[in-house]
Amino acid sequence: AQFYEFQQSNKPTRKILRAEEAFLPQALPGHVQHVFNVIDLPDAVPVVTQSITAAKRDRANKLAQKRSKVEIQASDTIPGMVTPALLNSYYKITSNTGNPLTTQAVYESLNQSYSPTDLSAFQTRFNLPQEAVAADVGGHVFNNACVADGGNNCLEANLDVQYMMAVAQSVPMTYYYDEDWMLGFVKSVAEMADPPKVISISYGGGEAQSPSYFQTFDTEAMKLGIMGVTLVASSGDDGVASFLARDRPIACGYRPSFPASSPYVTAVGGTF
Repeated sequence: AQFYEFQQSNKPTRKILRAEEAFLPQALPGHVQHVFNVIDLPDAVPVVTQSITAAKRDRANKLAQKRSKVEIQASDTIPGMVTPALLNSYYKITSNTGNPLTTQAVYESLNQSYSPTDLSAFQTRFNLPQEAVAADVGGHVFNNACVADGGNNCLEANLDVQYMMAVAQSVPMTYYYDEDWMLGFVKSVAEMADPPKVISISYGGGEAQSPSYFQTFDTEAMKLGIMGVTLVASSGDDGVASFLARDRPIACGYRPSFPASSPYVTAVGGTF
């Protein structure tokens, strides 16, 4: 195969090598499910997800203005905001004390980082036990992560870490960062000797990849299921039509979000 350099039009710094066509020796096709990262281009969803994150940041800023007018009590609900206490009340969670013998993790990507100092401040504000992340895979742990780019570089990761640890306390948390979008991540986890038992994935995109891509993902997800691992994925921010219809009503329709659409992943919605 002959490789060329491709550049994403709306993200000039993102360049990858791909071939226009590739061939396998005649004896191999019956034994190969898919050849990755040769002719298939990566999903463009990461760029869109960044814009979604920016929209979340804008909403958070507006809510922060409202919050400043309200006296905040450590464990109380705050009008207009989702707090640990609100989640407990809405979902009828009677205890946040988890089992320290099990494990949990969040998957992050797209240059997101979480801040340990922000986690500590969050736990103090809402009268939660002071607990640190137990393990870090892949880096992207910075105390100044929220300073640059108006907080966009830490919003998703901070949110995931803080609220998962608030709802399931005393359960060792792994922060798992991987630039490889979905399939590479789930394959890496399936290769771990003792992977986290509950993994939260707050990302998703359209089903634009080849059928063999999804089949390979499902195979890895099944492996994790046999190992006692539960994958939980966000169903998206925009309902059944996905983010494609956010600014284009003509795009309305049923557009499943992957990996939530996988039959081996538990899809969950949000709390508004």
